This record gives sequence, C-alpha cells and structure tokens, in this order.
Amino acid sequence: MAKGETYKEFVTKFEHKKTTDDCYTPAEVYDTVLDWVRKHCDIEGARVVRPFYPGGDYERYPYEAGDVVIDNPPFSIITRITRHYLERGVRFFLFAPYLTTFSPARGCTAVIAAAAVVYANGARVNTSFVSNLFGDIAAMTAPDLRASLEKIARPDAKHPPRYEYPAHVLRAIDLGWLARRGIHFEVRHASTAHVTRLASQGKMAIFGGGLLLSDRAAAGLAEARITAARASAQAAEPVQRWTLSEAELEIIKNLE
Repeated sequence: MAKGETYKEFVTKFEHKKTTDDCYTPAEVYDTVLDWVRKHCDIEGARVVRPFYPGGDYERYPYEAGDVVIDNPPFSIITRITRHYLERGVRFFLFAPYLTTFSPARGCTAVIAAAAVVYANGARVNTSFVSNLFGDIAAMTAPDLRASLEKIARPDAKHPPRYEYPAHVLRAIDLGWLARRGIHFEVRHASTAHVTRLASQGKMAIFGGGLLLSDRAAAGLAEARITAARASAQAAEPVQRWTLSEAELEIIKNLE
C-alpha cells in the first residue's frame, strides 16, 4: 500500500477480478467483525494484521509474537492456510464460506454466523468464520455477529435442498439455523468426530463435512433446536431422513 492509501483504495485497483478468492471485504463489514472479535476474544494489546491483500504472501508475512490475523483469505486454500497458522502458533479469525467451515484442519473452531455478505467485487457469499481463539470449542453459533452483519446488507437468500440427519450429526447449516434464530450453541472437540458422509447416504456426501456428536452433545443440540423451534416454527416440508450405521454408532460410543 502506498503511504496514505486506504485499504479500500488499495483493493479498488484489483476489482476487475470476480472469483471467490477475490472477495475483498468492505470496510463496514470488516470493522463489524473486528469489533465482535475484540468483544468476545482476549486480544487486548495484540497487533491485528491483514496479510491477505493482492500480491501478498501470507507464508512470508513478517508476523510478530502475539499477532492475531483477522482477515478474509482466498477461500479455495483456507484449509492450507489454517494448517500453516496452527503449525506455527499464529492466532487467527478468518472469513470462510458458510457451508465449508467444518473443512479446515482440526484444531479450529467453526464460528457460524451464516450471514449473507456482499463483497467489494459484488459477490454475495453466505459467510461464517474459522478461528483458533476459542480453545477446545469445535463449533459454535454467533447470532449476534450475524445480526450485526445482516444490518449492513441482506441479499436474497438461496436455500439448498433440505435433508434430515440423525440427532448425532452436526452440520454448518444446522448451526446457521440456530444462529438465525438467536440461539447460542457450542460443542467441544472431545465431543466430536469429523465425518464426510454417512454409510446410509451411499455415494452422496455431507456438503462441507459434518461432525458426529457424543450422546451428551447431541442432547444439548436437541435442546437448542427445541428452544429455536419455539421461537420460530419451521414450515412443514418433505425431507429425506438419513440413518447412522453400526460403525458410526460405535464411533459415537467412544467419544468423550
């Protein structure tokens, strides 16, 4: 960046790009996310850095001890990015596509806001986040962050086909449903096992991956869903109900 040049002015030079890896963040959106992180995470006194700019190299960025990366990375390599940071002890809170927040390396927390964000290049992406600032929490909703982002822009929603999964399966879309209804829910790594598909689905897969939950975590999720349903009843729609295999049930028995 040139001296005196703002971040918006800097990225404007590259706005001809239209891929999801070039979804530069409007200042109002970034400031909203930064304020939320400062409120919910202990980053007092830390230097907030943004290594993901056109032509930047996050691997060679001059990080300092205590830095925290709060930025919008190229979505196509977010798993590689999170692994790089986890291996080097770099703290981060990164933007991510809503339905793929379970895909990055284990050790991250999927922070589900499920907020429709319009980026500087006009791309509309249902956005959530991945972070290592929340200890052993594997996944959580952020309804207050969603509400703040939705005040900025509310594009037309596009809903994917609906399926009904067993109570012991958690997907990003499930946490998004809770977040939209103002429900806070979190689950810890010890209570989860990553899964890409259930045996009953055949060649189909859980889009973006999912988590098998322990009995205790599944009960907590059920309670959260009941609370959410009381606040906002779902419209009755036909759904495909998946089942758990014996092998998946055995994994659940060994959790916690």
